[in-house]
Amino acid sequence: MPRLLDLEIGTGWLALRIVGGALLSALVFFFLSYVPLNLLELINRFVPHELLNIVGSIVSGLVHPFLPTLGAIVSISVFLEVLFRKTKAYGPILMLAGLASTLYVYFAFQGGAITLILPKGLTMGVQVKAYLDLTIIMLLCMLPTLLTVLKGAIISFSRQK
Repeated sequence: MPRLLDLEIGTGWLALRIVGGALLSALVFFFLSYVPLNLLELINRFVPHELLNIVGSIVSGLVHPFLPTLGAIVSISVFLEVLFRKTKAYGPILMLAGLASTLYVYFAFQGGAITLILPKGLTMGVQVKAYLDLTIIMLLCMLPTLLTVLKGAIISFSRQK
């Protein structure tokens, strides 16, 4: 019977954890890393050709450059969470996943203040700068990820005793 850190686990269950973790991680990677990285190309398929430049300039301001990297880190941490569940490494991995998710939410909301510059072609020759203050919504979205960090800390300290 294979041993995963401090947990004895059957070969079938270990294989199931690896496959399940890989599938869940791939799903998270797709939505949190691939989509932000290729958002402009994905949107261009559905936008009329004459609006491509306008939509491209708006979309490029919405996606922070750190999002694909943080999405990859979150997807790796999801795989590790599934693999190391009920082991002594689960708490620290949960804290890592929570911190990476918190950073992802922070950069997705651009620190709570999203600034959009609408091109002149969209607004009859006038350039519009829109400022959206989404700090409260960002903080509400960060709450579950911060609670995940707390859960990881509690699990880590309870397993040390």
